[in-house]
Amino acid sequence: EWNDYNLRWNDSDYGGVKDLRITPNKLWKPDVLMYNSADEGFDGTYQTNVVVRNNGSCLYVPPGIFKSTCKIDITWFPFDDQHCDMKFGSWTYDGNQLDLVLKDESGGDLSDFITNGEWYLIGMPGKKNTITYACCPEPYVDVTFTIMIRRRTLYYFFNLIVPCVLISSMALLGFTLPPDSGEKLTLGVTILLSLTVFLNLVAETLPQVSDAIPLSCSIFRSDFRRSFVRPSTMEDVAGGLGSHHRELHLILRELQFITARMKKADEEAELISFASSCSHYSQ
Repeated sequence: EWNDYNLRWNDSDYGGVKDLRITPNKLWKPDVLMYNSADEGFDGTYQTNVVVRNNGSCLYVPPGIFKSTCKIDITWFPFDDQHCDMKFGSWTYDGNQLDLVLKDESGGDLSDFITNGEWYLIGMPGKKNTITYACCPEPYVDVTFTIMIRRRTLYYFFNLIVPCVLISSMALLGFTLPPDSGEKLTLGVTILLSLTVFLNLVAETLPQVSDAIPLSCSIFRSDFRRSFVRPSTMEDVAGGLGSHHRELHLILRELQFITARMKKADEEAELISFASSCSHYSQ
């Protein structure tokens, strides 16, 4: 909203007409745009009429769908909060020519907000900034609204967290099975495949950023190690020890057999020597 003294008139001279609707291309309007726009057309507003009153007041409230750049922090997904800035300012006028004033210090008007099924809207505070750049001595004014949202966790709790906890608890059953049991390896592989499916679901839900590793992915990774790597390692160790003991037992049995044969051969040699001695004395 702004005031244009060139658009003032006396309503009594024009049949009591106090306001008009004029297309925006017929009069001057401020070139306020969103600096961090991610829209292909840059300006995502619909050009509606400007309401002009007889005192020169001009009201221009174009509806639009704004797409802005936003840095996402997914460290605590799905228990994360996101803060996204929307920076508005004049594209060609400096602060001495065009000033922006917040209508409400609390920020944007949330009276018409429609509840979203995925996010809570915590607030949308606004702040006026006056910046002086190195190239120009004039101050430039912008208004930045920070949209603070919080993710709803009910869907992720029942579809990701609860199944993951149940599958992880099943991994503990693998320690109760005997090492030479085939069901132990089958259980470990089944749990691994189940966790892989849930990890794919999480990967499809998350934005493709590399700034942080989500907490849920770290939990899945630890579950992989607990449900597959450790049982497999224990099976290998147990199998290796069992194989080692079996080989040692076979070697001991062979040594026992050889010792018995050698002892028997010595006894036979002594009997032959004794028999020959007796025959010599008898002669």
